[in-house]
Amino acid sequence: IVCHVGATVNYLMPYAFMREANVLGTLEVLKLMCRGKSKVLHYFSTTSITKSENRNEVPVSYSLSELSQLGGYNQTKFVAETLVLNAAKKGLSVVI
Repeated sequence: IVCHVGATVNYLMPYAFMREANVLGTLEVLKLMCRGKSKVLHYFSTTSITKSENRNEVPVSYSLSELSQLGGYNQTKFVAETLVLNAAKKGLSVVI
């Protein structure tokens, strides 16, 4: 089991400020999950940013104007959650 809890949380800063920790950090965790023995990823989300009612589906896409209104932190969480959900869709064992 791999638990991913880490994030930079700041509702005032822009996407670019948190991208490295929240998006690229999640990408690195997903790369780790693909190495060696199979593992289950427990991804802890602080926001329910996806539009999907079913947490096992890739979320409905936001329009650019909707995404820009989310604020930097929520934007990074949306991108990170989409990465995780897409990995689950491709067969990675994931619990959000």
